[in-house]
Amino acid sequence: MHKKKRVIGSSIVVVFVLILLFMNCSSPVLVYEIGDTGPAGGLVFYINGSDSDEWNYLEAAPSDQGSDIAWGCSGTLIDGADGTAVGTGAQNTIDIITGCTTAGIAAKICDDLILGDYSDWYLPSRDELNLMYINLSQNGLGGFDSLTPHWSSTELDANSAFIQYLDNGSQTQSNKDYDFYLVRAVRAF
Repeated sequence: MHKKKRVIGSSIVVVFVLILLFMNCSSPVLVYEIGDTGPAGGLVFYINGSDSDEWNYLEAAPSDQGSDIAWGCSGTLIDGADGTAVGTGAQNTIDIITGCTTAGIAAKICDDLILGDYSDWYLPSRDELNLMYINLSQNGLGGFDSLTPHWSSTELDANSAFIQYLDNGSQTQSNKDYDFYLVRAVRAF
């Protein structure tokens, strides 16, 4: 009889602890797929398979932040803005804003963006922009203007940065002061 009471009592304690743990969870973990609408209202275009990063997904803003925008500061080499890999666009953007105080440049427009109560937007790196081409544009998602290239945050040299055409995926460099390209902000979450 005493054994049965202890088992029941222990079971009630375990259930109570589990309920408390569940109630302390701030929100359920959401799983996203490529093309899903992200928390800020953009489109998920990359799923991070690395456990070492502090983020799981990349989300592109639902539309371009503008056209006829310059990368800025042609003739000035921006220290640190040469990251190409996925995950380097945010730091590139910080480096561009720090090294180029010209108003209205691509990186600053992305950094200033507030969308869906989120203000952690940045100009994508060359490889992040290419993933937008592969996972969104090639699947008819994102409403990209395929004839006008988009700026990346990846600088090639003091005078050039990388751009990408989203109709055929070609990447090339362009003078950083050319002001007839598009900008699409991204964020990691």
